[in-house]
Amino acid sequence: MASKLIFAKSSSCADMLYATGFLAFDPFLYFETEKEKGVIVSSLEFGRASKEARKGIKVYEPRDLFGRRADRVSIATLIQKLDRLFPKNSWCVPADFPLNIGLQLKRRKIKISPARKPLFPERTRKSIQEVAAIKAALSISEAAMAKAMQIIVDSIVSRDGTLIRNKAPLTSEKIKFEISMVLLEAGAHAESTIVACGGQAADPHNSGSGPIRAGQPIVIDIFPRLLDPRDPAIPSGYWGDITRTFVKGKAPYRLRKAYDAVKEARDRAKDFIKPGVSGAEAFRIAADTLEKHGFKTEKVNGVNQGFFHGLGHGVGLDIHEPPALSLRNPHPLEQGNIVTVEPGLYYPDLGGIRLEDMVLVQKNSSLTLNSFQDHFEID
Repeated sequence: MASKLIFAKSSSCADMLYATGFLAFDPFLYFETEKEKGVIVSSLEFGRASKEARKGIKVYEPRDLFGRRADRVSIATLIQKLDRLFPKNSWCVPADFPLNIGLQLKRRKIKISPARKPLFPERTRKSIQEVAAIKAALSISEAAMAKAMQIIVDSIVSRDGTLIRNKAPLTSEKIKFEISMVLLEAGAHAESTIVACGGQAADPHNSGSGPIRAGQPIVIDIFPRLLDPRDPAIPSGYWGDITRTFVKGKAPYRLRKAYDAVKEARDRAKDFIKPGVSGAEAFRIAADTLEKHGFKTEKVNGVNQGFFHGLGHGVGLDIHEPPALSLRNPHPLEQGNIVTVEPGLYYPDLGGIRLEDMVLVQKNSSLTLNSFQDHFEID
């Protein structure tokens, strides 16, 4: 049986954080054999790791294995020592294991092989504690969304349709700044927050820039990571994700029709999701609903239009993780999965509409985790 070996920062490697429970911004070693689970961290991190690592994980520093020579020992030599401590072993490593270390180990006749399957498939099925952490991250996301909506409510419309707040044009950048302040005060952090207005919203991952205007869609997508939970019982590193689309004032007829179609697609998909339903089946429910309302998905003059992305994705220690709600996933959903449900419509002449909720797959149904209500036309 192959043992597991990871060398990474747990701040950016979800498998490392899941395995160890220890959040660190410098890379360290994790190993798991039939006999022992352990980490090898620097002397700087030894004290914190000893307190924070999961129960059952033995914490080493290099000097425990090499004495005074520890400062001159390479990562490959540390792994070679492990290989001698646990003989007749082969090591299963992540697909992104550092190539230079892998080549050094190969020259030393140490057997390693990249994982063909997830190292920790159980990550897709969230524990009660993980659900609480994700709900905490989502709650912060919703507080930031409420702030963004209030900013739009408080703005006035100028003669040319630009929104004005505090006697200056309201811009995407200003809303994103206010969102970031809410997140940081609550112990979360987000990068690439989307506040995209008008034609910018027709590109799902355009983060948005410049003035916000009345009568046009404003897509706001907030997905922070909880790094400093205020509740010590909540583990760090988990993500929240929410998207809403607003219009300041009255929406044009076709935009309102698109919004209603997206909302119905989202709600029908949420009602459909339960254990045994595949990601592909959930996607088709949403796609068929949008098609029924007359919104086709096609490429026109080289530009994708309609609903051309997946319906959703798993969320946990990664913002995008299995299971996917897309045609590429024929596998059934399981109790304990947490997924986003986020259909959208995108047309260059219309802009974009996207609505996103997070749901927990329960024994016989799904539970919407969001409490933030839908708002579209706001005064």
